Amino acid sequence: MADMVVVTEVVVMAAGTQVLQVGLEVREELMAAVMGLVRAATVAVVAAMAFQRRRWR
Repeated sequence: MADMVVVTEVVVMAAGTQVLQVGLEVREELMAAVMGLVRAATVAVVAAMAFQRRRWR
């Protein structure tokens, strides 16, 4: 059972390094996209909260 865990960890780490190597090129664009999504979500949440406040008053 412990062997399986070690094998899984090694596979995950190998996949992780592969993703990192590819990701280094894509990372800037990906981060920009993620930040865009986060900003959009934040704006949506704030707008929803403001809308709720206005409705209750």
